[in-house]
Amino acid sequence: MPSIGTPFHPVLDTDPVKQYREDYRKYREGHAKGARGEAKDATSRPRSKSQGGKGELPEDSIFGGSDDIQNMYDLLTEWRVRYRAFRRGEAHGSEGEVGRLASMFNKDHLKLLPVWQLRALQVYLKKQQLLPAVPPPLKRKIHFHFGAGKLALGLIFKAMARSAVQESSRIVVVQRASDAWQDVVKHSHPDVTFSVNGTAVMALKVCRPGEQIDKSLFLSDEPVGAAAPCGYFLLHGSTPEETAKVDELISWAVSTDCPLRAVFSASLGPALEKGVSPVLSKLEDKPQGKRPAMYGCENDQKAVEKLGETLKGKVDTVKCMVDRICAERSVIVPAGGDLPCDVNVTAEPFSGEIVVLSPPEDAPRPAFVGGNVQIPILEAQARYFCQRKILCVNGMHTTLAFMTLCKFEKGNRPGEHELMTWETATEAEKERLWAWAVSRCILCVFEHDVDIIKSAHNVTTDKEVCEILLAYAKKTLDRFSTVKDTTTRVLSGGIVNRYQTRLKMVQDFLDASKPDSSPAGRELLRQAGISAETLQGHVRALVADAKRFASTEGQADQQTPAAPAAAPQQPADAGAGMASLRSLIGIPTWMASVVSTMRNFGYGAGEDKSPSRNR
Repeated sequence: MPSIGTPFHPVLDTDPVKQYREDYRKYREGHAKGARGEAKDATSRPRSKSQGGKGELPEDSIFGGSDDIQNMYDLLTEWRVRYRAFRRGEAHGSEGEVGRLASMFNKDHLKLLPVWQLRALQVYLKKQQLLPAVPPPLKRKIHFHFGAGKLALGLIFKAMARSAVQESSRIVVVQRASDAWQDVVKHSHPDVTFSVNGTAVMALKVCRPGEQIDKSLFLSDEPVGAAAPCGYFLLHGSTPEETAKVDELISWAVSTDCPLRAVFSASLGPALEKGVSPVLSKLEDKPQGKRPAMYGCENDQKAVEKLGETLKGKVDTVKCMVDRICAERSVIVPAGGDLPCDVNVTAEPFSGEIVVLSPPEDAPRPAFVGGNVQIPILEAQARYFCQRKILCVNGMHTTLAFMTLCKFEKGNRPGEHELMTWETATEAEKERLWAWAVSRCILCVFEHDVDIIKSAHNVTTDKEVCEILLAYAKKTLDRFSTVKDTTTRVLSGGIVNRYQTRLKMVQDFLDASKPDSSPAGRELLRQAGISAETLQGHVRALVADAKRFASTEGQADQQTPAAPAAAPQQPADAGAGMASLRSLIGIPTWMASVVSTMRNFGYGAGEDKSPSRNR
């Protein structure tokens, strides 16, 4: 067996780290010495007292903005690529350059490593073993949702309705009685129904301006039928009396007088701060574990973070990833007063997805139920769900855009075309699209430890993981066939940027780490019915053909204003000259383990002073 090489950083040149690296290498090669349990346990060896520290680093922060995560992936990826080159003896992978990049790491970078994710899962499972076999019963919830916009109607309301039926939750939708809702205000029926694509999903009682809410509906623990009102649609005015009505109800809901546990969510878009802060800022400050949770169901994650700062100490603000295209909302008013108004939203056939991004352990879960609702127990699982969406949905959207340009444009000027889809593609184009979808699935299992993916989906085998990923990829391709789009809109983030960060990065990943180099990669290829050589051929062919649109000359001639010339995004702190790759590719797994071990031993760039949090 080849000897263990020199560590990339002097602080790793210690006997415990060297022993761990040797054990882990033996485990990877199948020796009895270095068995899986032994190699895993190595990362939990106690640190030397002389190295200080306060125990395990907290798993505190969730995600910053998407650009922040992108930059962290970029920096971590370049380090892994350069380290691999250094191990092969290539000039551009010099030890000094590897060390320079590593010096920029902080805890958040290292938490993207698969081995760090696996370590977090081990810690969680050990804690679960200490919990009582039968958990205490949970209080029923009263769930306040701010906003009845298209996304809320098309995605969130159905999840809340399932919670009302299955968990006996009670729902309050808080909505300003604007002009758009005057038909409901003026209608005489006491109820209102909400529908998606013509199918009713939830019924609520209407509380109009000037009316008061009857709390008896909340106090009853009788199960709610699918068609029965499960709460209130609180249409409020802007007078002091109307404001006091909302404040009084929420104040009661968070008090000890209420038998239910209050939880909040919001989907207000740009009006998030304006719609939520004036109401929830009136709550009392409470210690961790006693505060209600506020789930921000917004694509603008920075807006949710800003709201969290405003409401700090009053609620635990949790970000959610939401994904469904909802096109049009209409209010259908029946003749007479015998039937309720029906609020219908037109949405894509895809049922959408809600991913709750690692709420505090002691915060009440939202009243969301359904197969399209993901409530991860670990930050690593949440990162996986989000990255799966970015790779398969955003990434394949970009792939379709470049394939469309390559098909219809002979030169290097990217004109505007309606996006090709799986439905309109030829058999040869479908083969190429499938190769790209499978490539992104392979990248996904490189970015995230397979055991993390198994735990996220509650499965136990690599085969099941691959089935789930390929089914998601196929559903995504089918989804694009139901929505018309254009190359200009999809590539509006900048053609050079999209080429580098969503197209060429896949080829770079496959070139540095072959698609069949891991068990999961081989299983994905087997189930997908494609060879590694064919897959790489399709990827290289599109990258080569699309390069003409990302060239400097092509961008100089470009006339499409929505897709201006743009250089690849650079990590904010990684220095100039780094190509944006984003994928986590291929240094030996033991090297990632060493980095995690370094943190466990108290080393790493950037001092972390955030308080530890139980999970």
